[in-house]
Amino acid sequence: MLNDDVQTRLVTVTEAASIMQCSVETVRRRLRSGTLTGRRDVNGTGRDVWSVAVPATPSPRVEPAPEHARSASPDAPDAPDGSTVLVGALRAHIDDLRERMRDQALAHAGEVARLGAMLDDRRREVDDLHRIVERLSAPMLPPPSTGTPALRSWWRFW
Repeated sequence: MLNDDVQTRLVTVTEAASIMQCSVETVRRRLRSGTLTGRRDVNGTGRDVWSVAVPATPSPRVEPAPEHARSASPDAPDAPDGSTVLVGALRAHIDDLRERMRDQALAHAGEVARLGAMLDDRRREVDDLHRIVERLSAPMLPPPSTGTPALRSWWRFW
């Protein structure tokens, strides 16, 4: 994903790995993920060959930084041209992922609130059911006596 204002040239995967100071597999992985642009061609033997777009101006050969310098500011101005494009693409991808995470967090917060309300409703229903069970399990007292004998069913003799 090179910027339009950067002049590029097409090189083989091996040359791109040498220019970017990474492995051939890393270049292929970046082509698959879309962080590098390239073109698939068929050579004379019928095999697929990738041409990778790299900056036209060669970047100076940079020795690997010491471990304590690698954690320096990501806005380091002396980064090689190939890696500045990659860093820009990675930052854009990270920003996109952060935005997606923020959206998911909001969606999850809404779902948690909805489930919390449902839980409160169920707790109220359970409390109501407990009160009903307590009322039904209480001993039933006989009706108060009025002094008149209770009426018997017509089929009872005594």
